[in-house]
Formats: sequence, structure tokens, C-alpha cells
Amino acid sequence: RRLLASRMKGEALRFVPLLQADTALNELSACIGGCERIRGTPLPLIYVTALRSYLLLYLLLCPVVYAEDWGWATIPAVLILAFVFLSVEGAATELERPFGMEPNHLPLERYVGLVIDNITDVLNNDAARDCAGGALKVVVE
Repeated sequence: RRLLASRMKGEALRFVPLLQADTALNELSACIGGCERIRGTPLPLIYVTALRSYLLLYLLLCPVVYAEDWGWATIPAVLILAFVFLSVEGAATELERPFGMEPNHLPLERYVGLVIDNITDVLNNDAARDCAGGALKVVVE
């Protein structure tokens, strides 16, 4: 941010791409704040406990309720039902924490690397344009 500000001093019209990069950087900062709030807000334990208890109770009562009507077909039907519901519960558990280092988590490091590469390209293109125009500036921080 300091580098962008130092490049824009006094010549705002020439540095429209840098102003756009600064705006994008502000938006990115807001998005990162939202991601940190998501990561720092766990699902309340009572919700998790209640939902898992109801799921377990339902899956345990299914064979009792449907055994008289379906007979032996109840066993595979309840197994398939349990597989589907437990898969959805597992997916919900994974979605509860989307940020981390597991293979199925969002690749935030790659996103940050792309942003850094894009900002570096904008700054390098601007510096090359300054050198080509004969107006080489040295920015010291």
C-alpha cells in the first residue's frame, strides 16, 4: 500500500491503473476480513450436538418403523439412507471450516500469490513505462 501511495504522489492522472489497484486492494482487504470472521465463528456446539443426535435417532428408528412393511428390504434401504444422510453431514462438517491446509480446503495461498503477481505486474509495467519515457523515478522507503 505504501508503495502504491509513493508511486501516485502528484501524478494521479498518469496512475489510473494504480488507483484501480488501490481500489481492488481495499476490496480484497474487506474480503479477507470476511474470511477471518467466517473462520473465527464456529457453529454453536448445541446445534451440532442436536442435529447429530436427531440424525442418529432417526437412523436407529428407521428399521423399527419400516421393518413390518418392507421386510428384509429394510436393511439395504436403511443402509442407503444412512449413507446419504451421513455423507451430507460429513459435507456440512467440511463446509463449516473452509479455510485450512487440508486438500479439500480453499487454496488461499494460491489466491494471495496471484494477487501479488498481478500487483507486481502492474508496478513493473508502470516502471517500464517511466523508463521508456525518460522519466525514471527512484522510490525510496
